[in-house]
Amino acid sequence: MLIRNLLLPFSILSAQTPSPEPDLVFAFDPRVPLVARLSDEILFALGLLPTYEKFLETSTPVPVRFEAVPGAEAVVTKRAPPGDAATWGFVKPSWLGFASGKGVLGRALAKLQRVRWQATTVGENEIVFEQTVETEDDRDARVVADALREFLAPFQAASNDAVSVRDALLRATVERSGLEVRLSLPLTETALTQLHHSDGSRRLLRLQFGALEREGSQNLDEVFQALDLEEGGVVADVGCGDGFFTVRLAEVVGESGRVYAVDVVPGVVSQLRARVAAAPYARVEVVLGAPDDPRLPDGALDAALIVNSYHEMPQHQAMLAHIRAALKPGGRLVLVEPVSEELRKAPREEQEKKHGIAPELVEEDLRRAGFEIVRRREAVTPREWLILAVKPLPSRKLASAWM
Repeated sequence: MLIRNLLLPFSILSAQTPSPEPDLVFAFDPRVPLVARLSDEILFALGLLPTYEKFLETSTPVPVRFEAVPGAEAVVTKRAPPGDAATWGFVKPSWLGFASGKGVLGRALAKLQRVRWQATTVGENEIVFEQTVETEDDRDARVVADALREFLAPFQAASNDAVSVRDALLRATVERSGLEVRLSLPLTETALTQLHHSDGSRRLLRLQFGALEREGSQNLDEVFQALDLEEGGVVADVGCGDGFFTVRLAEVVGESGRVYAVDVVPGVVSQLRARVAAAPYARVEVVLGAPDDPRLPDGALDAALIVNSYHEMPQHQAMLAHIRAALKPGGRLVLVEPVSEELRKAPREEQEKKHGIAPELVEEDLRRAGFEIVRRREAVTPREWLILAVKPLPSRKLASAWM
């Protein structure tokens, strides 16, 4: 006999006195197969699945309520009747480990107000899963929404995924409404089976984006300190790739500034244009450059950045000449490139084939192009160096001519 209007309270990982306002509330009806499978995925991602499975061994499957680590507002106040295909939950960001953050995404996640899940049936064999995060301010909402789209993009483009999974991902949407960011993902029984306990689903549910990991390893503070940008500044990201630095530069210069994002691969350029339009980053201009010319306006830039791309530029002297022309007098060029101690002793051609280049070689290129070297920093990350160079001021040129 089904027991109606019943939630079984169950405390997990709580050493404190139970509270009516738990940090984590998770409720669902495990008798609805698709909902039970989705709930299984969420509990797995949160590291709670073994505890729940042990609970099921001795309990009748009825709607279940989890409570853990008292202290937060419970946003779930009503549950669906037994048999209804509804699942919902609430978790504080601290449960996911966002106690502190580096970089604009890390700080936005560290300040999340809440994370919620919900699923509803749209057919006999399909549900729509929604993951909603509430951010602290509008900027954080833009940053988190952009990170979600960036995370989904390679999975949506992958050709080796099962058809049902690709279909689900291609139908996924990320929307902002005020301070909330909502991911909607339609899931069939087949797609759920194929996603079962996958690394991708775990990372998505825990908001563990690759960009977040890169923020932790890239030493962004030193890179941005070298660029010395302010709100309203104009900067170029040359060899921008997927736009990791592009969107972060856009946050620094703000709506009164401008970012030129340059790449020579047409597919990369079109994908980044779609990304900045969706955010939106209205002051980002994505440029399809040439191998010898980034196609930047003369005398427009306060700074330019090249990260892990210089070794890919066969016509590097021509590129440097054009970048120098695009910089204002006194404008800064920051380069960050990888090289190992073993590789920096090899010929330049071999270094570039192995995706690295020694800073000594780059300094020679910069001087030939008319730049002045301000400083070089070895091991700005465990495997990368940083060089800061400037376009000389006219007065300094004139002074040197009289010496």
